[in-house]
Amino acid sequence: MSDAGSMDGTSGAAGVSGAADVRATSATRDMNDVPSPGARRPENRLPRPEGELERLRAAWEPPKGWAVIGSVNNVFIGKLYIATAFVFLLLGGVLALLMRAQLATPGQTLFSAPVFQQLFTMHGTVMMFLFAVPMVEAIAVFLLPNMLGARDLPFPRLSAYSYWMYAIGGLAFYATLFWQLAPDSGWFMYPPLSGATYSPGLNADFWLLGIGFIEISAIAGAIELITGILMTRAPGMTLGRMPVYAWSMLVVGLMIVLAFPAVIAGTALLEIERAFDWPIFDATRGGDPLLWQHLFWFFGHPEVYIIFLPAAGLVSTMVPALARTTLIGRHAVSAALVAIGAASFLLWLHHMFTAGLGGLGLSLVSIFSVAIAIPGALQIFAWIGTLWRGRLQWTTATWFLIGFLVTFVVGGLTGVMLALLPIDWQVHDTYFVVAHFHYVLIGGMVLPMFAALYHWIPLWKGRAMSERAGRWVFGLIFGGFHLTFFPDAHRRHAGHAAAGAHLPVGAGTRTAEPALVRRRLHHRRGRAALRHRPRAQPAGAGAGARRPMALLDAGVAAQRGLRHAQHSARRAPRAAVAPARAA
Repeated sequence: MSDAGSMDGTSGAAGVSGAADVRATSATRDMNDVPSPGARRPENRLPRPEGELERLRAAWEPPKGWAVIGSVNNVFIGKLYIATAFVFLLLGGVLALLMRAQLATPGQTLFSAPVFQQLFTMHGTVMMFLFAVPMVEAIAVFLLPNMLGARDLPFPRLSAYSYWMYAIGGLAFYATLFWQLAPDSGWFMYPPLSGATYSPGLNADFWLLGIGFIEISAIAGAIELITGILMTRAPGMTLGRMPVYAWSMLVVGLMIVLAFPAVIAGTALLEIERAFDWPIFDATRGGDPLLWQHLFWFFGHPEVYIIFLPAAGLVSTMVPALARTTLIGRHAVSAALVAIGAASFLLWLHHMFTAGLGGLGLSLVSIFSVAIAIPGALQIFAWIGTLWRGRLQWTTATWFLIGFLVTFVVGGLTGVMLALLPIDWQVHDTYFVVAHFHYVLIGGMVLPMFAALYHWIPLWKGRAMSERAGRWVFGLIFGGFHLTFFPDAHRRHAGHAAAGAHLPVGAGTRTAEPALVRRRLHHRRGRAALRHRPRAQPAGAGAGARRPMALLDAGVAAQRGLRHAQHSARRAPRAAVAPARAA
């Protein structure tokens, strides 16, 4: 088709397309002043503004020096976001290595009890609040505009504000470790252990204030993503035609806006209690410590899916590309994302099965906790079917996706087990839960994240990463993870015995006994010691008056002692009959 025919529109739709191509090519050549090889340069009938090319180059040139602070471009902010989240992943991993070194052999004394409590609390806080959720938003800031056909996100300054608030606040919070001011009541900060009585000083205050600001940053990023998905899509891209990853981020953005205010309110109330001595969570003065658990887990359980759903969207985007076919059940997968996001707000009591709540409510939550596995299984079968139907390319990203499927299925099955009340009562607060938690988060988020890194790294640096080195990276991560956490699923109560067996009672520097050691006391001393511990003392006697957990420990010990006595009584007649039968 000739250029004249295209410009005249005599060839129908093809002519219109050709005209648009010619005009776009003309504008591009005029800006760069270099015609493409073998092409005839069309006449430029409109004069270009003087200095246009220089101004465009200056506007899109990456910032240098201190100018990076004022940059609002989504690509640059997304790169900063991703890099900073990776830094916190490494810092949280260092804390995990220090904890594992302490637990490597019984009787280790690498760290004192207060320091170990701070390592434990900071590891969970850094991984959940400073790595997982920020990494989810970082990848979205970097990828979504290109997927939606948008030039940028609608509020670039809001993205920049969200990032800098997160980066500065996160680094300041992590630095509290070096001044022995890190929180030490667990990353869930349960009262009364996080109250002023058992956690005096500024340690808990740094956690409460820092997490509040970090979650405000997350909400700001979520508002940016929701608005961008709904308002900046390319013409013709309806909600039904959006990429699955865009659907996942739309659901996640709405979940963040609904769930995160609960933990912000909880941290504000606990800080008010500590600062003004108000009995909000203090049961001895009419407060309700369970209120904190409700507020925290109303945020905490949806957060698990806030971390998983973006990874599921990335997997749904990568699997068809690597299998060179279309995604099976694309609309069903999108509907499953919405169903999981909605159902996750009904399940926060899943974390409170041992808190003594009503039986009917716990039974309903148990049923819903099992039922939420159905839309998750639908996505897994869609991914497996797509891989089976297509012609798979065995790249590093493919290996990470296969590792994700294996690991996440194991984590999901253990999650179904924990959704059943009798099993949860038996394994609550044991290493089985630790293994489940890491299988879900590492399998459901970290492995897909690395797959996305290898899949989309050409957008970042213009070339792919080494496939040979990538396979070594996958082998080390996948093998090391399973060697670390698969034995935990079988360790159960015995695994806690090494956690603090060497720590004497009263080893804490600010309390009569460290909070974490009090909370895990019955696990540390083992089953045999529990059976022979004395019964509970009167409320005003000895250490029981100073330690509320001592009464609970003594009650548990008495109950287990009674069970042991009943079991011995049942076995006594059998023992007497056995010699007679032998004779």
